[in-house]
Amino acid sequence: MADIKSFGLRVKTLRALRKLTQEQVAEKCGINSKYVSRIEMGYQFPSFDILVKLCAAMNVEMQDLFNFAHTGKSAKEYRKGLNELVNEADEEKLELAYRIIKAVVR
Repeated sequence: MADIKSFGLRVKTLRALRKLTQEQVAEKCGINSKYVSRIEMGYQFPSFDILVKLCAAMNVEMQDLFNFAHTGKSAKEYRKGLNELVNEADEEKLELAYRIIKAVVR
């Protein structure tokens, strides 16, 4: 399952980098946007024909879809995760987290 999830995340990342919506990719591929969503969420793996269409729609090479070296979270996902942690932290932990983040950023 991890491979399908990684693949889905890679498709989502490539799509987002090209500033395309799921609807735009779906339209270019001749498929339903819900199907694109299921691919990106790792619930469904596309057929070879759909893989070829995804590549054309996003202007990427087939090998780019399977390059999982970039499976880290997006900045948006990191921000969301940090916000969740901040909401759970007490005042002492917030101060420590602030100092650490400040030291890393500056």
